[in-house]
Amino acid sequence: MFKIPKVLVLAGVLVVSSALQCYASPNNDNYKKGAVEVEVGASVFSKVKGTSDKILTKKVQADGDKGYKYGINYGISDKFVLQYKGGTFITERAEVPQKIGAKTFVLSGIAKAKANEFNLLYKVNDNVSAVVGYLDSSIAYNDVLFTLPGKVASVPTEDIERFQAGIMYHKPINDKYTFYTNAVFGKDIHTINSGITYKISDDTSFSIGYAERVYRNVNLRIALDGVVADNKYPVKYKMSGISCMFTHKLI
Repeated sequence: MFKIPKVLVLAGVLVVSSALQCYASPNNDNYKKGAVEVEVGASVFSKVKGTSDKILTKKVQADGDKGYKYGINYGISDKFVLQYKGGTFITERAEVPQKIGAKTFVLSGIAKAKANEFNLLYKVNDNVSAVVGYLDSSIAYNDVLFTLPGKVASVPTEDIERFQAGIMYHKPINDKYTFYTNAVFGKDIHTINSGITYKISDDTSFSIGYAERVYRNVNLRIALDGVVADNKYPVKYKMSGISCMFTHKLI
């Protein structure tokens, strides 16, 4: 059987990414039974970096191409909000030449990432909310190319499922602007973001801020001619970008 060189794991590092989520804390009006708030938006200037001590190239970066995000908050009571967040993100094609023996080959690829989150928020006080939830990310690799003669490369879809918990904080600056910062953690993952929310009307607002999501110890696998590598390569991924969200209160 053809043994896959460790350097081939770069194909996965080059094309992996994730939909960055914006955890702008629900305002106090949402902590009311039957309150419904929807949000849509995107992450801009997004980047993903993959690092590993187990591969020859220690760090590889790919830029974001396009993507979108959405979510809904539902007020269960004056203390609890049920939250769903989803998103899709696609990277630009990344290409890196690699030398194997005396020859140089090129690894390239595109990734399409989907993320779904289900969270329960608890109002600690007027400024702080606690959150517990579940994250399900699926990263599909498209158009993976490797110019090794006579071999076809592919990367199986990676699934990352984790429980998570954290704190969300928001503080009004004045009648129009609110500062927010949030940190959510799970096993080998964390998400942080901070920014400003602008109140457009009593029912609509716009949030912009820096968002960062980190996955650690993600095992990457490469397949040549449909045969998946037995070896596992733990990689740390850091996704970052500017998160922009419009939020509108329906009820």
